[in-house]
Amino acid sequence: MELTLSKNSPVNTVLYDAQGQPQYRIFTPFAFSGQTTTIYRVTGHRPGPVDYNHKTPYSGEEELARIHWHSFSRMTTLEYNGQSVEFHSFLPSQSGLFKHTRRKLTGPDNRTYDWHMKSACYLDFTDGSGSTIPVARFHLDNIWKSKKPMLEISPAGMDMVDLIVITFVYVQNKEEESEHTATASATAAAVS
Repeated sequence: MELTLSKNSPVNTVLYDAQGQPQYRIFTPFAFSGQTTTIYRVTGHRPGPVDYNHKTPYSGEEELARIHWHSFSRMTTLEYNGQSVEFHSFLPSQSGLFKHTRRKLTGPDNRTYDWHMKSACYLDFTDGSGSTIPVARFHLDNIWKSKKPMLEISPAGMDMVDLIVITFVYVQNKEEESEHTATASATAAAVS
């Protein structure tokens, strides 16, 4: 399954399928602090002309999850399936030298999945034989090929698409925040 992002932002976009039909709408209203991202699943949209504006609700959409961002603490929370959990316990960083480049996720099948970040953003798991099985991969936009950013979900992830989308929004936004912080630090160092 390929879900193309209408915008480069993981927190303000529409994810649409290969037929151009919206599948998820992700919206974060501007706020100086305490932003909340709401993820909607689009289930009953009728085929026809589609507006990919992330601010405009679709017919037949339902709220799937909310992410309450807290920039200066580890208290970012997720509301999903009637529960509220802190992201650092729901999707913990892997311990070790590169702990901020990997996050662990327990799937609905109780299998442990790994979100890998940095040079590429992808989700996989290791099966019983030790083989790594790809589940999802984020492809950045390509201006040379006129391709928009896209989240590709393999057959191994089709039973947990909602969970993949929710956790993708979190890890990709964290990655972008990390890149912006690094760029700002490098710029400040160059100026001084």
